[in-house]
Amino acid sequence: MASIQREVRIACPAGRAWDALRDVGALHTRLVPGFVTDTTLDGSDRIVTFGNGMVARERIVTVDDEARRVVWSVVGAPFTHHNASAQVFPDS
Repeated sequence: MASIQREVRIACPAGRAWDALRDVGALHTRLVPGFVTDTTLDGSDRIVTFGNGMVARERIVTVDDEARRVVWSVVGAPFTHHNASAQVFPDS
């Protein structure tokens, strides 16, 4: 099974980046507009429509304000297993 880790530096204060990341229902307007064209919340899930038309149901596992970390997992076909996380660290 593959595992990918990627660190990206952005020119944005950590608090502002976290505010956008933790807003799990606003991917299409705050975090990745264009890449994601629509996001709707359904209980603990979000339904994400990507720019290429693909739609995925993602279960929000946790939004951890202290660690500034969001964890989610795609549920349903075509995936048999998927989990992901994103975390905000201040640049030292």
